[in-house]
Amino acid sequence: MQEGVTLLSALTQFNSLQLLDLSSNNINMLLPHQTSIQLPNIISVNLSDNPIIAVQPCIDQLQSVMPNVTDLQISLYEEEDVDFIIGCMPQLEYLNNLPIERDSTQLSKLQLQIGDTPSSQEAIT
Repeated sequence: MQEGVTLLSALTQFNSLQLLDLSSNNINMLLPHQTSIQLPNIISVNLSDNPIIAVQPCIDQLQSVMPNVTDLQISLYEEEDVDFIIGCMPQLEYLNNLPIERDSTQLSKLQLQIGDTPSSQEAIT
């Protein structure tokens, strides 16, 4: 499955790329292993209509490779996957075209989960 890494490597050449639509491509995992590739300019990803085997590892990889995604479309079948994505991606604003609403308590918990200091947490609340 080296072609997935090769594709992502090729995408690093497009510095202005902000939208990545991989919908309906028979993708069952994002990457076969960890990679050092970074696509920090991508803010919108569409993975819908793909038979993703395990959502949680896919989201972990997505967050690692594309840490600034604010809009994600992905086919989900379990409520726990929705909760995982919202908890794992504090920068996410839209999930499957629906706005994510977080109250200050949720934001505080998210900040603690990603390791921010208490002083930065206080600035939010």
